[in-house]
Amino acid sequence: KHYYQPMFTLVGGGIKPMEETSRLESSVLPEGVIWIKDSVANIDPESSVVKTKLGTEISYDYLVVALGIELQYNKIKGLEEALNTPDSGVCSNYSPKYVQRTYDTLSKIREGNAVFTFPNTPVKCAGAPLKACLISEDLIRKAGKRDKFNFYYRTSLPVIFSVKHYATKLHEICNKRNVDVALKQELVEVDYLNREAFF
Repeated sequence: KHYYQPMFTLVGGGIKPMEETSRLESSVLPEGVIWIKDSVANIDPESSVVKTKLGTEISYDYLVVALGIELQYNKIKGLEEALNTPDSGVCSNYSPKYVQRTYDTLSKIREGNAVFTFPNTPVKCAGAPLKACLISEDLIRKAGKRDKFNFYYRTSLPVIFSVKHYATKLHEICNKRNVDVALKQELVEVDYLNREAFF
């Protein structure tokens, strides 16, 4: 399947259904494109050859490299276990496996601390973590439960957003909506049994 992943934050916020995010991979390939179902293991620019993990060698005249990101939830202690435990209160909008849990969790909870994080590694969309936070805050507010929640946004970056003009506005929005923002905070562990996040 091919997923239109920018829509995942809308799925997590209950705005769009998951079914609208995917199509068959073959349906999105341009005409004349050959789909090689393998990963690149090596690029030899002197020979103009790409070698795949399965050992296939493909020669090229021009090479366009478009890298993806591999999700590695296991790099944060306790996160993978928390994500794989129903009703742990831990969610992620970055994977089709977990994104629907975000809305389910937001719909069930009655009060508490909602913590949103931006990791210290590249992510698929730099605005997605804060967007998820603000969409969730809006959902909780519209449900009449906002006074029973504290919202926290923790980013490993030294800024809330890389473009200063937007960063200033985003700080204003967070202040207005009472979202506590802290910079240079890296999530290193999740203890879902005690509902704690460690930075």
